[in-house]
Amino acid sequence: MEEKIMNKDRLQKIGKRIEKIRGNRSKRSFGKQLGMSGQYLASIEKGTNCLSTEKLVTLCETENISANYVLFGKDIVNEDLKHLISNLIPSGLSEAFDVIEKVTDVIKSLND
Repeated sequence: MEEKIMNKDRLQKIGKRIEKIRGNRSKRSFGKQLGMSGQYLASIEKGTNCLSTEKLVTLCETENISANYVLFGKDIVNEDLKHLISNLIPSGLSEAFDVIEKVTDVIKSLND
């Protein structure tokens, strides 16, 4: 059976999101938190190595983020909340909610 290798572009995008999650913490300390060296973390952030499932789970649990965000740049929890909120607010406010959602999408795209 042929194994699919994740394309470089996707790995780089995942790496950029992990780097963004790490923020101003050092690669060494953040890597240690995830159970890896700072050098290996650097290779993941560059997109030359792949984050294991175990490390992905650790990252999501310690940083309280969704795997969907790390892997795809989308936060399903936020989508579910938007849906819930849109059902709770009066119909007159739905246009304002749409504008807020569009602004949020633009801001997210600038950060990717």
